[in-house]
Formats: sequence, C-alpha cells, structure tokens
Amino acid sequence: MEAFFVLCLKAKKVLTCLPNKIAMKKNMGNVDMIVRLALAVIMIACYFVFNLKDLLGLIVILITILLVVTAFLRVCPLYYVFRTDTLKKENKE
Repeated sequence: MEAFFVLCLKAKKVLTCLPNKIAMKKNMGNVDMIVRLALAVIMIACYFVFNLKDLLGLIVILITILLVVTAFLRVCPLYYVFRTDTLKKENKE
C-alpha cells in the first residue's frame, strides 16, 4: 500500500512539472459537468434496478466512472481532439 502512495506522489510531482502547453486545462462548463453527473447517477440507478451483471454491468460501471472523473476534473480529452470546449471565456484559466 505504501508503494501505491509513493507512486501517486511521484506522478503528482511529474504532472506539476509539465509545461502549460502539455498539461490539460479545464475545458468543461457548469452545464456539461451537471449533465455528466446526472447521467452517472442515472446509470448507477439502472445498474441496481435492472441488476446488471457480467459484461454489461462492467461497461456501465466503467462509463459511470469515466463520467464522474471527467466531471470533477472538468477536463474532457475528447474536447481536445475536436478542439472545442464548453467553458465560458471568463472562467478559463
């Protein structure tokens, strides 16, 4: 377990040393974040209501985790690919 924390600390140190051109910046607005979190809640509810198991359940959980992580980080890697964002101009950092 200690090795995990050491690895996390090293990763954090490396990420903070990255130049601004490489580090990901926020590209997700409030509405997008709320929609992603709402979809995650709905998907978790469907997982339990429909008792999803096996591969379908795993896919639902993985998509839910992806939605929650991107919502809290306010970064969507696909937005970089398509060169778009939903962040208002005054909120950009």
